[in-house]
Amino acid sequence: MDANALAAGITGAEDLAKLAWLIMASGLVLLMQAGFAAVESGSVRYKNSINVALKNIIDLCISSAAFFVVGYSIMFGASVSVGGWGVIGTPTLFLSNIDLATTAVGATTMAYFLFQMTFCNTAATIISGGIAERCRFMAYVLVTLGIALVIYPIYGHWVWGGGWMAQLKFHDFAGSSVVHMIGAGVTLAGIQVIGARLGRFDAQGKAHRIHASSLPLVSIGVVILIFGWVGFNGGSAPLGPQTATIIVNTLLAACFAGFAAMLLVWAISGLAEADLILNGLLGGLVAITAGADVVSPTASAIIGCIGGATVVFGCKLMEKLQLDDAVGAVPVHGMAGFAGVVCTGIFCDASYLTMWEISRGNLILIQIGGAVVCCLWSYLMGLLLWKIVGRMTSLRIGPAEEEVGMNYSEHKVDDPILTLTNAVMSAVAGKEKSLSLDNVREGDLIALARSIKALLTRQSHMKENAEHWVSAIENLKHTLFEQQHLGSLSANASLDELKATRACLEHVLEFLRDSNNQTGQTAMLADLINLVQDRITTLTNTLPRIIKNLDSVRHTSGQLDQLAGNIRGGRR
Repeated sequence: MDANALAAGITGAEDLAKLAWLIMASGLVLLMQAGFAAVESGSVRYKNSINVALKNIIDLCISSAAFFVVGYSIMFGASVSVGGWGVIGTPTLFLSNIDLATTAVGATTMAYFLFQMTFCNTAATIISGGIAERCRFMAYVLVTLGIALVIYPIYGHWVWGGGWMAQLKFHDFAGSSVVHMIGAGVTLAGIQVIGARLGRFDAQGKAHRIHASSLPLVSIGVVILIFGWVGFNGGSAPLGPQTATIIVNTLLAACFAGFAAMLLVWAISGLAEADLILNGLLGGLVAITAGADVVSPTASAIIGCIGGATVVFGCKLMEKLQLDDAVGAVPVHGMAGFAGVVCTGIFCDASYLTMWEISRGNLILIQIGGAVVCCLWSYLMGLLLWKIVGRMTSLRIGPAEEEVGMNYSEHKVDDPILTLTNAVMSAVAGKEKSLSLDNVREGDLIALARSIKALLTRQSHMKENAEHWVSAIENLKHTLFEQQHLGSLSANASLDELKATRACLEHVLEFLRDSNNQTGQTAMLADLINLVQDRITTLTNTLPRIIKNLDSVRHTSGQLDQLAGNIRGGRR
């Protein structure tokens, strides 16, 4: 053992192992940020995925900075008491309450700060999923700052920093209430203040599901979170014989929660809904977090089932209340967290009751009361925080921004899928200028973009040909109409002339009949007139049929006009 290790209070391999485990557990909890980013990015639509992922990164930065500056001292500083009950830690800046040359691996070491900072990160990042796809980036930044500076550390002091709830023997081992319910309460307040996404509920209040962009990504995120939870719960107690039991309890709860959620969803809807099953599994992890150190593996399995079922029913309840939680954050972290806190009192091993000198009934009441206090504190303070931030900046994006997606509206990142969709819709709508597809350079979408561009080019050529056909048909129609009109006029005029000629010839015949001088020439002339009259009669009978046929040409012109209209419609 070197001099620096001895100065830091590390006197043997056991202390060194405990320090290494705490640092490793901190890394595992930090890895959960990647899990949350994957879950939330996959749960929202592609056009908002970058915005959600970036929020998961920026809340890590902001919450860490705020917790370092003053949050840690508020949570773990010397308790300021009112009537003997600890209310808040003494605020000090920049970890000045930490002795860097500590003599024990405990609450005053830098390693412990590191571990607790990652917990603060987790509490803050829960909010980003619930209010996803409509909360402005700047508003989220300010809300994250408020959580890390005030809401999380004050309640954390009550439970973990020697505050009044710890004095009442309220037990939350790794943060079902301190971390998860705090995040869920602020999320619920935000959901109510900001409102639902466009199209999530109709005018009659009926819910319409907005499908996730990538459930495989969500599944990967869930596995990462399970892995991170090993450090989340396992690192919340010093490395020792109990560590393995805590980790086993954690994994059992997760597995049984996923299984219970699957069976319940199957029973309700007749199919295995992936999002509810995955969220149910996370609910089991949240539920066991409060009592992983004081319950048996069998009890952990039961708590996991309760947590998974709570999430399924909670998601249904949120829809019924028309509360739009984009990723199910409130059911997973809030409702399952509440169930886990209460179950800690119900399933706590009797040996701990003896050690704490408390009856099971009293512990259950304290657990229920502590969970209710957490709900009220997180929700009411969250409501106040959202209102204050709403006075400082706009909370919600506009309808047009929501339609185009927050990747572009908030960060000006082009969405190639949206570009392709708009190009096709533009072409279908018959707009003169389709969107350019030259900026689509993303993987497999390049081939799709080229195919769509080829179709649009072909459509443009077909449109030009259709224009020529329409022009030719219209010219033919006008020509036929003019010829029909002239032909009808000529035929009618000829008919009138023939009728007049026949009348004149009739007068000539009458004159010849009345003439007293009847000769052979006169008789021949009369026969000739009768022959001409017969021919005129034949013509006068034929001309109406010709006029009728010319009228049918007018009808044909109308059909050509209809054909041109159909071509115009197909062109659009």
